[in-house]
Amino acid sequence: MASIIIPEPDANGYWHFTYITTDTLDGRWYGGKRSTNKHPLFDRYLGSGNWIKKHPARERLKREIVAFYENSEEVFIAEAALVTLADVLDNPFCMNECDGGEGMTAEFAKIRSARPEFRAQHTTEMRRRATDPEYQAKYATGRQRMVADPKWRENTTAANRRTAADPKWRAKITAANQLRAANPEWREAVAITMRGKAADPQWQADHAAAMLRRSNDPEWRKNVITAGAKRSADPAWRRNLSAAMKTMAADPAWQEANAAKNRRIAPAAKARWADPVWREKSIAAMLRAHAAKRAAKTSS
Repeated sequence: MASIIIPEPDANGYWHFTYITTDTLDGRWYGGKRSTNKHPLFDRYLGSGNWIKKHPARERLKREIVAFYENSEEVFIAEAALVTLADVLDNPFCMNECDGGEGMTAEFAKIRSARPEFRAQHTTEMRRRATDPEYQAKYATGRQRMVADPKWRENTTAANRRTAADPKWRAKITAANQLRAANPEWREAVAITMRGKAADPQWQADHAAAMLRRSNDPEWRKNVITAGAKRSADPAWRRNLSAAMKTMAADPAWQEANAAKNRRIAPAAKARWADPVWREKSIAAMLRAHAAKRAAKTSS
C-alpha cells in the first residue's frame, strides 16, 4: 500500500483495483478485484474465494494492491489477466479456483439485481434454501452468534435508526410493502410460514421470552406508547386500519382462524385473569397507557 499512489474515486465514489492476498508463511496467494466506496487504506477485504474463507490462520494473510483502474469494466479485465496469467504459467502458489473476471464488483451487483430474470432465479434459490434443514441450521447458528455480540447489536441498532430516519427509505419500503401485500401468492406464503412458526413449541417459547424481555424494558414501553400515539393521531393511518379491519372481518377464512384462535387461548386467558398478580399488572399497564395517551393529546 505504501508504494502505490491512491487516486481519487470515480464519479460514484468508488475505487477499483486489483489485489493479491498472500499467506506470509508459505507464500500461497489469491488474486482478485475490488470495487468499493470505502477508502483503500481502511478497506480490509481479503477476497471471496474458498481458500480465503476457509484459511485456518487469517492473521497470516496480507493484501497488497496491484493497480488502480478507472471503472469496473477495466478492473474486470485486469483481474482476468492477473489470474489467467498465473494459470497459464501453472503457478502452484496461486489459490484461485476460477478464471479471473468471473466475480462481481459492487456496481455489477447493483446492475444484476435490477434484472427481472435474476430476481426470479434469486427468489427460487431463496425458497430452496428455506426448505433445506442444513442451511436453516447453519443460518440459525450464525444468527445466534451475531445476536450474542454486543458490538453487532449496537451497530445494528444505530444503522436501523439512521435508516428509519430517512424519508426516502420510508417511502420506498412503504411502496414495496404495498406491492407485496397486493400479491396473493406472497400473502399465502407468509401465512404458511407464520402457521409453521406458531406450531413450533421452541418458537413459541423464544417468542414468549422475547416479549417478556421487551415488556420489562421501560424504554421499549415508552417507545411503543409514543409510536402508538403518533399513529393513532394520523387520520390516514386510522382510515387504512379501519379498511383493513373491515376487509379481514369480511373474510370467511379470517373469521374461522380467529374463532379457532379464541377457542385455543380461552382457557389460558381465563387462567391469567384468575391470577390476582397478573390482573393487577394488567390493570396498571392499561392505566399507564391511558395516562400516556391523555398526556400526548394534551401536549399536542
